[in-house]
Amino acid sequence: MPAARSTHHLKPAANVWTVTVAGPERHDGEGPYIWVVNAPDADTAEAIAENIHRTTQDVTDIEVISTQSGAPSADYVWSYNDMRGIPAKTIVLAPTQIRQIARVRLLYKRHDDLPTAEIFLLIADLMADQGYPL
Repeated sequence: MPAARSTHHLKPAANVWTVTVAGPERHDGEGPYIWVVNAPDADTAEAIAENIHRTTQDVTDIEVISTQSGAPSADYVWSYNDMRGIPAKTIVLAPTQIRQIARVRLLYKRHDDLPTAEIFLLIADLMADQGYPL
């Protein structure tokens, strides 16, 4: 069994856990993976990390080495996989809104040599012409 990696460079964060997981690669001398997940408690964090490791690495031989409360700080010495992410939102747009987004993207592409402020003014004019005041 590989030695557990130090997790002493963690900063406190509510419902954030750093979980060190080793798969079958541990038998070949490779180091474990470190997953940072959102969870209400250590047991749930371990289950989430095990599931992520199982699906991303396509393995079933998994061993949790350590579970620590908190998130890696800037001076954390090991690489880690931050799986906290940004919550996904579903946006439903009407066809006219989709066309408007396409017009804005085309305008930006055609004028990518202009300073950003001028491009935003062109976009604002286009939006106002279409009845979408900014």
